[in-house]
Amino acid sequence: MVRDGQTDASPTAGTRLRDAVDQDRTVIAAILRDSTRTAYRFMAWPHTDRSFEAFVDDAMTRWDSVRVAEGQDGTVVGFLCLEGPLIDQLFVAPRHQKQGIGTQLLDDAKDRCPKGLSLHTFQANRAARGFYEKRGFRAIGFGISEAEGEPDVTYVWPGHG
Repeated sequence: MVRDGQTDASPTAGTRLRDAVDQDRTVIAAILRDSTRTAYRFMAWPHTDRSFEAFVDDAMTRWDSVRVAEGQDGTVVGFLCLEGPLIDQLFVAPRHQKQGIGTQLLDDAKDRCPKGLSLHTFQANRAARGFYEKRGFRAIGFGISEAEGEPDVTYVWPGHG
């Protein structure tokens, strides 16, 4: 369920968080496309530009919450999607990474799910694994992702509530 209107200001790089709206679909797909092509260089990536748009169009109906981070100029620079307490997607546009935006989105998810969160990432994605581990997530399982057939890891953040 994507809600309209809720906003939170933040001092992080002049960004603010808000709930995604339907008009954000195109930019969310572009961030997902650009970020995965940068982060997943370790694997073959057969997805087309249109496949990212189709994925986001479909997923927006099943995600419980989609939060976007907007820069000072109002441009969406990152997003986080929840399915219950599962972080399904967390990506920041490549040129906006390492500015605290991912941490801001993650902290927002922790506030929304104080009893805990989980997520999956690829074992070879060292940057993501380090990011999550530094923010209190711990690996609890290793396997193979169904969609891509790549070794993955399951992380949990135990929460505080």
